[in-house]
Amino acid sequence: MKAPKSRSLAVVALSLFASASFALAQSPSHPCAATEDPEARLACYDEAFPPVATAAGLAEARREQARRDFGLSVVQKRDQASEEDRAAEPERVEASVASVTTRANGQRVVTLDNEQIWLVTETTDKGQLKPGDQIVVRRGVIGNYLMRTPGRVTLRVRRVL
Repeated sequence: MKAPKSRSLAVVALSLFASASFALAQSPSHPCAATEDPEARLACYDEAFPPVATAAGLAEARREQARRDFGLSVVQKRDQASEEDRAAEPERVEASVASVTTRANGQRVVTLDNEQIWLVTETTDKGQLKPGDQIVVRRGVIGNYLMRTPGRVTLRVRRVL
């Protein structure tokens, strides 16, 4: 009894695939694969593909940084930061107002279209804001932040979220 033609083709295709897979497995595609010593091979791969930091490792690094920074003012922290870190931090943020709410104590909470939430720390009638207004938040002199309204009024603000 003969096997159907489609079954014969499937067997041939499967055997070709298996032999190609075996050949690929035998010829290393990365230089580290040729290293015979397991520890040296692992070190080679770790150097080529550094391990991704774990969440626990990142949390521990943040705790250690917080311990080192304890008691420093915002200005002192900025002065101690590397040039690369300082260059990566923006001097200002331009955004559009998404919403403005008022707390019971009269302070305004401004939500921006970039999902940042800022609290206007001074109670004033100046600098009215409404959804759609374009604002600029920039760093102040002593570690505070200032929000400039479309009417060119500058308000002291603090980031909430």
